[in-house]
Amino acid sequence: MGRSSTLARLALETGRAHAQIEEALLGPLDFPTTVGYRRFLCVFYGFQAPLESALTMTPGIDLDFVAMRAKAGRIASDLLSLGLTRHEHHLLARRQEIGPFENVAQAAGWMYSTERLMLQVDAMRFRIESEMPVVIQLANQFLYSCSNNADMRWRQYGVMLDRLAKQYDVEEIVASACQSVQSLHGWLTQQVVKPVANTDERITQQQRAIA
Repeated sequence: MGRSSTLARLALETGRAHAQIEEALLGPLDFPTTVGYRRFLCVFYGFQAPLESALTMTPGIDLDFVAMRAKAGRIASDLLSLGLTRHEHHLLARRQEIGPFENVAQAAGWMYSTERLMLQVDAMRFRIESEMPVVIQLANQFLYSCSNNADMRWRQYGVMLDRLAKQYDVEEIVASACQSVQSLHGWLTQQVVKPVANTDERITQQQRAIA
């Protein structure tokens, strides 16, 4: 697969905003804690779940392609395994408003913001495996969802975008991707709250014994 011209265009259009998104969402996990990881999952779920719902309702979309990249169910499963504080239950209940999309070009553009984030998941997984082995044993469905194949999935996504750019106006894809990045940036800004104290953990003694 060659380099995607559409992905290259999107990187130019959204690079600065996406760097801010990565810092806001992933930066706190440079030195991971269980509380920080649960909060990451809650916040990411609040954007990804409505995005996936809108994607599956888009006329003519390749449902297999969407299903292969589904993340919300894996995130929910991991959160059930880790347990939540009362504050985190409130955080998890929040949802960004996304969709509906008029066509596949819009939907594919909106996938951009979270598909690009998945390029960082392997690095996150390595840190959590090293520093929080109990967590990785309890809750690994999201982290292993694209283990060692994120680059391949990204290239496949680029192939799809290039194909759609020939069928639709490429500017529609670009505009939708920019809207997606702006929406995710706004969503993260809304979720800025005080972190929950580290003492408020919800991993049981039995779960800790797995280590």
